[in-house]
Amino acid sequence: MARPLNPDTPYRITPHVTRGRTYATIRVRVEREGKLQYYKRMYIGKVEDGVITPSEYYMSMPKGEREKLILPQGWTIGAPEKGKGGKKGKGQGSEKEKGMYRKGVQYLSKSITDMTGLRKVLLEAFDNDEQTVDKILVDAILKEKEIANSKSKT
Repeated sequence: MARPLNPDTPYRITPHVTRGRTYATIRVRVEREGKLQYYKRMYIGKVEDGVITPSEYYMSMPKGEREKLILPQGWTIGAPEKGKGGKKGKGQGSEKEKGMYRKGVQYLSKSITDMTGLRKVLLEAFDNDEQTVDKILVDAILKEKEIANSKSKT
């Protein structure tokens, strides 16, 4: 007979040492249809002197789930790292790259709204203020992208 499951298992943070570095991990239960279930190790962050530097996975967890986590005695969760070198992750481009991306979105929004006639309607509503209309369109497209990205993560 198998050991009974501990209901705290998914929320208990445990240390995991790889190549001399200590990481904080949790065990997440994975159930596959028609197959055996298993536990997968998810990294919460790096540990240095009892302080966890949160990973992107930890930051993407809902606040309610973060509050359920059980830390080992003497450990605390610190602030996430910002702007550290190395690999470029999502949203870590230079200001120039971000500006170029925004201009691309602005061009796309102009061409789409010109074809549909939406731009003309917005210009009439905002007294032919092209700067305001461009800002509204770009912000709307970027917000839609954020929503789509958050839905794909869940």
